[in-house]
Amino acid sequence: MFMKKIIAIALLLASLITSTSWGADFSKGLAAYHRGDFTTALREWTTLAKQGNADAHYNLGLMYASGQGVPQDDKMAMKYFAQAAERGDAEIQYKVGLRYHLLALRHYIKISKGVTQGDKMAVRLLKQAAELYTQSAEQGHTTAQYKLGVMYTAGNGVTQDDNTAVKWYTRAAEQGHTDAQYGLSIKYAFGRGVIEDYLRALMWANIARYNGFEDAGKFIGFLVERMTPQQIAKAQDLARECLVREYKSC
Repeated sequence: MFMKKIIAIALLLASLITSTSWGADFSKGLAAYHRGDFTTALREWTTLAKQGNADAHYNLGLMYASGQGVPQDDKMAMKYFAQAAERGDAEIQYKVGLRYHLLALRHYIKISKGVTQGDKMAVRLLKQAAELYTQSAEQGHTTAQYKLGVMYTAGNGVTQDDNTAVKWYTRAAEQGHTDAQYGLSIKYAFGRGVIEDYLRALMWANIARYNGFEDAGKFIGFLVERMTPQQIAKAQDLARECLVREYKSC
């Protein structure tokens, strides 16, 4: 399990190199990166980063985070990520927030191995991730909204708050985010951040399953065992109506 976590982090930190319309120099760096010529990628993106290219800052952060062409250095990675996020683009803010989130996981793994200095760093990274997710979510980024719902549910990087979790799950669900729709189902089923409502719980679980969330089927089974046939039929009607309204005001 421990090795699987390490491999997953390595893959995620090395992924999502951003394409851009900044021109030939960025494309040259991107092509070099994909063929493993990290020296050329580093040179091209460092030049562009000095010109204020947020994608170049972000990619340099990835290289330092994963130690590609440079010594692995979380501080340098965070420096470049922060510079990328300063540009204010919702997608970049989300991606940088995700990087911080993943780096926090790496530090928590260090804690599990007895490296206690990872504790404060992990907490700091989670707070930074939450801040960037919020900036991105407020601009309408769906996945950032969902991530905030998860963080407020668990109290990771923020004060635990089911009401705020429901707010962000709802915003993401209304944009068709399947995981957020399933998250709302759970909130309604157990009355966390909302009044307990099995009709709404089953409605959102049905919608999540319709949109391909595989685990929703098991939760639907849990719900229908506790509902009357009339309630189940009503929840199905609500789900159909919500689909017609494209998830708004459900």
